Amino acid sequence: MRLCWEGHGSDIRNAIIERRIGQTGPWSRIATQPAGTPDYVDTGASVGGTICYLVRAMGANGESAYSNIVRVRR
Repeated sequence: MRLCWEGHGSDIRNAIIERRIGQTGPWSRIATQPAGTPDYVDTGASVGGTICYLVRAMGANGESAYSNIVRVRR
């Protein structure tokens, strides 16, 4: 699964990617990418069912709000 996003703001240092298996349950932080790398390939996602993703920015003042949830059926 390849995720791509667009960062907004001038103080972004990293992007944090989180994943949830299914429609409910806990989120897991699966990667932290440098700000200049606006994509991520999730090779650990299982086949079958729904997988949900969130991305948030991290800067000097902490972490931003989450992105919209992206739901993928594999």
